Amino acid sequence: MDSTYAALVITQLKGGWPFQTFGPNRVLFQISPVTIEDSLALEIVKTGKLTLELAHNELATYYGKKGEFRRALDEYLALIYEVPYLDLFYEPAIGLLSATGQYELGVAILTEALKYNESFLINKWLGQFKLVLNDSQAGINYLEKALGLGSPDEQLLYNLARAYYNTSQIKKGDLLAAKLKANFPKSAFIKMLEEN
Repeated sequence: MDSTYAALVITQLKGGWPFQTFGPNRVLFQISPVTIEDSLALEIVKTGKLTLELAHNELATYYGKKGEFRRALDEYLALIYEVPYLDLFYEPAIGLLSATGQYELGVAILTEALKYNESFLINKWLGQFKLVLNDSQAGINYLEKALGLGSPDEQLLYNLARAYYNTSQIKKGDLLAAKLKANFPKSAFIKMLEEN
């Protein structure tokens, strides 16, 4: 996407003054896109209604719907690389990694993210991935940090309470289970916690 976009910008520049000294620059109207990347890049350059970030997001969604998860992830990673301090670009990548069971890769990406942003989202998901990978203490540490950074959601409370119970920290687990019940009385996580 980025290479196609850059090539189109150069083509557009060369189609006008001072490279062409007569007539309007119509070079972009002579290009017929072949791939979805071509189409999106052309739309960015021709209309300006689409940004490169939005195009990457559209492309990731397109690949995700086609089941091409690696290509979808590459588009999300391009967004993360461009703006590494925004949670907005991590969320869809995390969802994809979680859905496809790529927890180790998730840990690597989120560990790198901590260099730019010590956010609730990054710590929560890093903790959850660590728990899935049976690194309970690291998982607990990240989840506790997330708990201190933002308003906890039911998923965080459930996972941290479960981690406490699994590491024989019963009192801490009971406190979070009570908090889960008080804040999210209709949560399906309550039943799941009681069954474990």
